[in-house]
Amino acid sequence: MSTALPSDRAGLLDRLDDPRDRLTVALVAIYALLPGQLAHLRRIDVDRSKGQLCLRRVGRMDHAIYLGAFTLRLATA
Repeated sequence: MSTALPSDRAGLLDRLDDPRDRLTVALVAIYALLPGQLAHLRRIDVDRSKGQLCLRRVGRMDHAIYLGAFTLRLATA
């Protein structure tokens, strides 16, 4: 289950110009993704219709993260 980015931290996203940077910050802040996980993400890993992000893991089963509406909006941008 994900939690919303606290309102006192949401202003941090407004300082970022690139939508990819905003999504990256949200994935780290809300879902605790690690740098190695972020480095291997591809556009096809986001399934907006299901609201999921697929984390590919070498030698292990893939892991699905269910994204909240806020993060889905960032992914769409």
